[in-house]
Amino acid sequence: MFPGTILVGLAVGYVPFISEGFSLSRIIVFFPFFYAGYMLDRNRFAEFLDKKPVRVAGVSLFVLWFVLCFLFEKQVYLLRRLFTGQNNYDEIPNALGPVEFLYRGLAYIISALIIVAFFTMVPRMNIAHMTELGARTLSVYFWHLPVLDIIIHRSWAVDLIHTSFWYHLLLSVVLGVGLTYLFSWKPFTVPVNWMLDPWPWLKKLRPKRNRSNA
Repeated sequence: MFPGTILVGLAVGYVPFISEGFSLSRIIVFFPFFYAGYMLDRNRFAEFLDKKPVRVAGVSLFVLWFVLCFLFEKQVYLLRRLFTGQNNYDEIPNALGPVEFLYRGLAYIISALIIVAFFTMVPRMNIAHMTELGARTLSVYFWHLPVLDIIIHRSWAVDLIHTSFWYHLLLSVVLGVGLTYLFSWKPFTVPVNWMLDPWPWLKKLRPKRNRSNA
């Protein structure tokens, strides 16, 4: 099943009508990561990440990727649409050449390695307030895009972004922190949680698993 999700993710770039609409391209392209997360044993994965050689390698890899992005900014920027997963190959610059699926495969490998590297740096302890916010990231993700679309179409925001790098950075930090706190607020988290589980009473109708046979 897992190799099949990767093959579909590589092939979907050749389908012209699957693109940004309804985020269909992103759903298909990123599905291997969701499926891998669903299948992984969280305890074994945590044990793997806690090994000292893995943590050292993870931090080193993360720093190396940052340096490469800094030194080869133009080359990496050309491939940005492969990492967003929202475009078919026809919408990506011709710099990819005739074997676009190999570049997406490379993006898969890089993304997987950076994800693991990132997790090696995530604290294993509860951090006051931060852990609580981290449990509500789905709500933040769900609500932030419409707000950002409104802001980036305001002339003052565009002018501020193009004024200087530091103004751009300041606006990004303020929005990032502000929207995270705002959309972690209960009036925003409750509707999202309801959409994930709109009929909790249905759980009572499901047959209970026999733990002895599980």
